[in-house]
Amino acid sequence: MFDETFDGSSMEHAHPTVHPNEFDVIITDIGKKSIASIGRYLEIENLSPATGSVAFPVNGTMHGAGLRIFFGLVATTKKSSVNVLFLMDTSSPSTHLCQDTLEALGFTESISGHTIVNIHGTTVQVYPSRGQFKNVNLLGQDYLRQAQLHVVLNYADFTAVILKVAPMGTM
Repeated sequence: MFDETFDGSSMEHAHPTVHPNEFDVIITDIGKKSIASIGRYLEIENLSPATGSVAFPVNGTMHGAGLRIFFGLVATTKKSSVNVLFLMDTSSPSTHLCQDTLEALGFTESISGHTIVNIHGTTVQVYPSRGQFKNVNLLGQDYLRQAQLHVVLNYADFTAVILKVAPMGTM
């Protein structure tokens, strides 16, 4: 039932019930060929060196029969800055990077827990992709919330856009 007293200020929803190292989601329809195709459409080569500064809005696309939502964002560490194609997954409480992406960012050893990466101007904890999504970069709720982003989906033309706007009530 809808709670009319909820004002949106509670962060109770921010505490995942599944630890990020145990999170799994079945993604069998996205592989390297799909990622390359999405990159061509967005005019972003996955894991290519990022040049210039990050900017908003960020245009994305819906892909495949499941209309999976993809964005190209810049991921940065002290060692490297690369363009990364992310599958936005609001069922994931955390953001995950696949092994190829971690290596492109300069991580030479396996990560068992989490590490820190700047994604398109916001520093977040990221976890290794695993299980059924080990080859996909997932953009999770943590990043969207921490960066205070708005995501607009347009099912009429299968596009998406990330906007960086002032939080409600601060204008």
